Amino acid sequence: MKCPKCDHEQSPGLECEACGIVFEKYLEMQERLAQPLLTLSDRTPSRASGLHLSRWIRIAVSIVILGAIFAFAMRLTQKAPSGESPTQPATKKLEISGITQQLYQFKQPGNAIETSQLATVFIETPWGSGSGFFIDSTCRILTNKHVLTIDEEEIKGLRRDIQVLEYVIANKNQSITDAEGTAPFVVDPTQSVEINDYIQEQQKNSDALTERYIDLKSRLMAIEENRDNPTYTVVLFDDSSFSVTGATFSENHDLAMLELDQEACPCLKAGKSKALKVGQPVFTIGNPMGLSHTVTSGIVSGRRTHEERTYIQTDAPINPGNSGGPLIDEKGRVVGINTMILANTEGIGFAIPIETALDEFEELKR
Repeated sequence: MKCPKCDHEQSPGLECEACGIVFEKYLEMQERLAQPLLTLSDRTPSRASGLHLSRWIRIAVSIVILGAIFAFAMRLTQKAPSGESPTQPATKKLEISGITQQLYQFKQPGNAIETSQLATVFIETPWGSGSGFFIDSTCRILTNKHVLTIDEEEIKGLRRDIQVLEYVIANKNQSITDAEGTAPFVVDPTQSVEINDYIQEQQKNSDALTERYIDLKSRLMAIEENRDNPTYTVVLFDDSSFSVTGATFSENHDLAMLELDQEACPCLKAGKSKALKVGQPVFTIGNPMGLSHTVTSGIVSGRRTHEERTYIQTDAPINPGNSGGPLIDEKGRVVGINTMILANTEGIGFAIPIETALDEFEELKR
């Protein structure tokens, strides 16, 4: 037989061996094509035969079904994130508890930096203050050793400052007494006014020095009373505070670790300091001059080695009170612990790589 479409000669069968058409369906198609096309008015149901009406009903139903499937698929496409199954939830509800829940109720962070703020703490000691941060959810805190300790040289320097203040205050008070004794015998009104002004100025200076003296004496007393068994106060972002009496100190680095007797603390995820590039933006979080949870920014300036220890150099401001706080990247991952600045300079700060801290404390590896 000959194929009605491509004229291929073959044995009788259901389909063409050359072009693959099904003979019966091909002939039905040809018959339908021979009929005139319908106009819009031709689509109006009237006295059409039952066969023709049934066929158009099937076509209409098919169009409706296909339209519904297309609309449903479009809604799923709009709801489902790219790369995820449409039936998979776009987000998973964050389950929080403990200290994390407490802090999230106080403030809902709006970005990675604000989230890192919640994991940063303010540390007060009998001899000063500094910063730290939660490194895991069991409420362990990393900070600098020098934030939690004070050496004998610092104490000696404090005692010297107190002695100098005692001498200066005594001299000022004596000069005030002498001036007060002279004032009644001065006849010249101009000189009398000058002496009174002098007395007031010296008295003001004496009061300021006395206040400083009392502050240093109180500090020295607190150090001497608490040096062997200090109590550290950890202040969180919401100003709640906790007392800690024990600390673990690094033997090789300016690092220390505290632990709160609490649960589910917000913690910083450790980044990779070795992957940092020069010029990459970084941020510090700390408590400079008591300004709680202050964020400053800068860039990575390089990597430096001092006394066989490696540091991250940054121009992000590290002020008194920032010591022990985290150096983080744009995603909020901690890459270092702020530890020191170069004396008599601006914009030259150093941080201990986070890997060094994680290697130093075996507890953090469990």
